[in-house]
Amino acid sequence: MKIKFNETVNDYEVEKTYEVEDAKAEKFVAAGLAEKVVSETDTDALLAEAGEQIEKKINDAVGKIASQLNSVEVKTPAQPKTDDRSFAEFIQCVGKSINKDHRIRESAVNTLTNKYAQKTTLSQGTNETAGYLVPEEWVNELLFAPGYDGAMFPSRVRTIPMATDKLYLPVIDQTVAPSGGSSAFYGGVVVDFVSEGSAPESSTNPAFKQLSISASKLLAYTQVTSELVDNSPISVEQILKDTFRGAITAKIDYEIFNGTTLTAIVDNAANVDVERNTASDVKLQDFANMWCRMLPASRANAVWFVNPLVLAKLPLLGNSNHLVWLPNGVNGAPQLTILGSPVVACESLPAVGSTGDVLYVDPRYYVLGINKNIVIEASEHYAFTSDMTTYRCTMRCGGKPQLTAPIKLQNGTDTVSPYVQLESSVAS
Repeated sequence: MKIKFNETVNDYEVEKTYEVEDAKAEKFVAAGLAEKVVSETDTDALLAEAGEQIEKKINDAVGKIASQLNSVEVKTPAQPKTDDRSFAEFIQCVGKSINKDHRIRESAVNTLTNKYAQKTTLSQGTNETAGYLVPEEWVNELLFAPGYDGAMFPSRVRTIPMATDKLYLPVIDQTVAPSGGSSAFYGGVVVDFVSEGSAPESSTNPAFKQLSISASKLLAYTQVTSELVDNSPISVEQILKDTFRGAITAKIDYEIFNGTTLTAIVDNAANVDVERNTASDVKLQDFANMWCRMLPASRANAVWFVNPLVLAKLPLLGNSNHLVWLPNGVNGAPQLTILGSPVVACESLPAVGSTGDVLYVDPRYYVLGINKNIVIEASEHYAFTSDMTTYRCTMRCGGKPQLTAPIKLQNGTDTVSPYVQLESSVAS
């Protein structure tokens, strides 16, 4: 036996280690003159013995749990056929992960991390005393049904920065009644033929007016627990940012078409109203009647905005020999234009058969003033005592159509506009 002496005894010097007969060494240790030296081999043997005892106890526990599982229906996560993981092995790894020997512990933790890579709970199941250890499954995906893309905002509408909450825009007054061959498009400027050295009889000054826009605040907020932010396999902050932006886009679109805070296009005084051919229906003749009432210079930029359910009417446009919406027949993709202008489904429009279920609009003639663009901020202080983070989204904007009335043609009767809507009423 190897012993280390605490003081000098005969030929044995203090603080030195000697190989001594077991019986004699035991006497020195019992007298306090020396202490036993444990070798690495002895430590390995002791740890191995302890590990065997722990593993035996775990196997006994697994046997008891397995017998209880025979009488209780427990649904475990489905695993790939090529995976060799077992329920018993999982429990053994959990037990070994708390072992005092670092080598056994590290091996078990590595197995859990590399082979399972899942969070566990100690309370799953109906038997409270069994403590079923069933791995939970995490899916790195958010279940989400996306809505309609922004029909007007942010890509189509005309946006103007606002330095203050109020914006004034000078515009030519195109609502003046034309006379003497003048055109309302040019603010009532009168052009006459005159003889040499003579002045025109009428004033040639164009009429001007101001378009005023007031900004209003959009605000949304939500609170998220710190646990959700820390533990979620998906970026919660990015989800909130995308959701806020989508919600604000939908809100501004709704306000542009039929809101109250922003000046709406549907039923606006600047619209040209076209009666429909058939009640609660949309016909090719309706599109033709609307198309000819569009501001001539706007046809290249105009867009058909329709209620999504109007799309069911479009494949039937035309006649049995020629379906304009399906040029390649029903087996082909629809041609997403009518009379050269794109068709965009918009959830903000009224129900089919109502006034405004179909709009023909040049988006450039709707002015959206932005005093403060979309800003998303986070604060840990507002709900500090609840350990939650508050996310806030704000925006300040205002908007209205550029025109206040349709433009009359030179005949003084017919009108055109960059905003044309299909009426619910039927042409007589």
